[in-house]
Amino acid sequence: MPYLVLYGFKKHLTGPDECCNAALEEILTLVYKRTVGTRNHPTHPLFSEEDSRKKKTKMKLFVVLALVAAACAAPQNPQDVQILRYDVNNAGLDSYSFAWELSDGSKHEEQGQLKNQGTENEALSVQGQYAWVAPDGVTYIVSYVADENGFRPQIQQGPGGSVPSGVIESLLGQ
Repeated sequence: MPYLVLYGFKKHLTGPDECCNAALEEILTLVYKRTVGTRNHPTHPLFSEEDSRKKKTKMKLFVVLALVAAACAAPQNPQDVQILRYDVNNAGLDSYSFAWELSDGSKHEEQGQLKNQGTENEALSVQGQYAWVAPDGVTYIVSYVADENGFRPQIQQGPGGSVPSGVIESLLGQ
């Protein structure tokens, strides 16, 4: 006759169904005892009101700390930046354009057009520019063209820009 040995318990089994049922019952009982435990129940002789209070206090502290962490991770002032403009024009498969501008000085405009449609040299030609205000107050503008000849950006910086023009040219490969 088979025996079920589980966590040091030995049980005599008579059939396959009884084997599965007994094993399941044994596992569920052990899992319950190990996770929930009977010591947390007021009828248990080792139950302590002080332990229960300590656990509740720890849980409350954990919840408060989790809420503080979530509040710190949230954007501080999401209403500070507003969308001033948002335009989209998708004319179908042959062209598109979009533009947006934010109250913090960021903006992006782009137009794309399909050239040589239906031929072997079909290509999308895109031109546009985007700008932002750096933390030092300088406005940077990147104008670009992207077509069959690759991506070709040009960077401009407003008055007080701290990046020397030679460095910008070297970054652009000029």
